[in-house]
Amino acid sequence: MRAVDFLARLQARYLPGIAQARVSVWTEPPAVPAQHAATGNWSAFVAPDLAPVFVDTPWLDIPPGVEGQADLLARLESIKPTAFDAALQALQPAPAPVAASTASTAACDEPRQFLLRVMNDDSVGLALRIEAAKALLGRG
Repeated sequence: MRAVDFLARLQARYLPGIAQARVSVWTEPPAVPAQHAATGNWSAFVAPDLAPVFVDTPWLDIPPGVEGQADLLARLESIKPTAFDAALQALQPAPAPVAASTASTAACDEPRQFLLRVMNDDSVGLALRIEAAKALLGRG
């Protein structure tokens, strides 16, 4: 499924340090709002400007208003296929790092050549390319 692939790429990009056991992907969304059976706390859809309110306690003590939830959801639109494709493309996984070995070291006669290759390789993340450029300029 493209959606599951998209979510896996999001996780790899933005949550790489989160243990896999703490991450789950739902292909069918849970009912929201809903009351958690064990805690009695409520889940709800939240407007982006209210998200900071839930940093310390990401739940509600009381059920959310049905009208407020409906109003928030009524303004949502599905993503257009071209926009989704562009987002998926932007999240292409970075190539796996190559382990240092005698063969790879021999291929790079000089550190300068290696840094130039990294800096000019479009498949390498921009942050690493910038670091290579800084190192070449002696500012790393």
